[in-house]
Amino acid sequence: FSPGFCKPYTWGYSFTGCDIGGGYYGEQPIASVASALGKPIKSLRWALVGLDVPNGPAADASYGQVIKADGGKIVYDKAVVPQDVGNLAPIVNAIEATKPDVVMAQIAVQAIAFEGALEASGFSGAALNEALYSPGLLKIKALATPLNNTYVITTTPVLEEKTPYVKQMEKDYAAEGLSTSSITFGGEYGYTTADMMIAMLKKVAPNFGSLHSVIEKGFKYTPALGGTPLNYPFMFNAPDDCSSVVKIEGDVYVPVAKFQCSTKYLKAEPTS
Repeated sequence: FSPGFCKPYTWGYSFTGCDIGGGYYGEQPIASVASALGKPIKSLRWALVGLDVPNGPAADASYGQVIKADGGKIVYDKAVVPQDVGNLAPIVNAIEATKPDVVMAQIAVQAIAFEGALEASGFSGAALNEALYSPGLLKIKALATPLNNTYVITTTPVLEEKTPYVKQMEKDYAAEGLSTSSITFGGEYGYTTADMMIAMLKKVAPNFGSLHSVIEKGFKYTPALGGTPLNYPFMFNAPDDCSSVVKIEGDVYVPVAKFQCSTKYLKAEPTS
């Protein structure tokens, strides 16, 4: 939830681009959620809840403006979850009073407590977050239990989907003597970042000192096996527009919306 990869901070490169604070929002994550739930965006009542931090409202807006553009009804939109969690009952009660079909939590590790509080309240709709896809996490029963039946939006292909991209990653890990079970969330991000780095270095080789000036002028790359496409310098002002959705069932992640990327962006409106 920081603008570290957004202009004017153009010295860093991320395959997720400018996640928060850019001039454009990607539309694919909301489309993926609707696909996972089997209902059109406009037929659902959406509640958006974010962290009580400076960029919290901007994080909520990244979804809220897309939902509104597609005719969805937002019944709750507040960045109020404390970083130290605390008592979530008043927040959960206020959200449930709006009768949402979907509660999207734009929060980090706090999502564990928040999803648990929703579950304990008897919420029967779809509870989503972006933070809790992490291979191996659900083997911890104390975490898996409160997350049962919740959904997670991801920005990378998930291991469970077995796409060509995932199969190649598993093959590369095996070449280093590592099993599929050793692929962590951080490992997947590192693998994708390394792929981006190699593509950029190939673009400028052998003049590696020119990398920054070349990328700033224009760099496009689409991984052959279905990873995240890159488009710089546009992505200094916009996130990648890729997502998939998994549902947590017991101690496993079940893919419910396959990994897809789009180039359909919505120009961001100012947020207070």
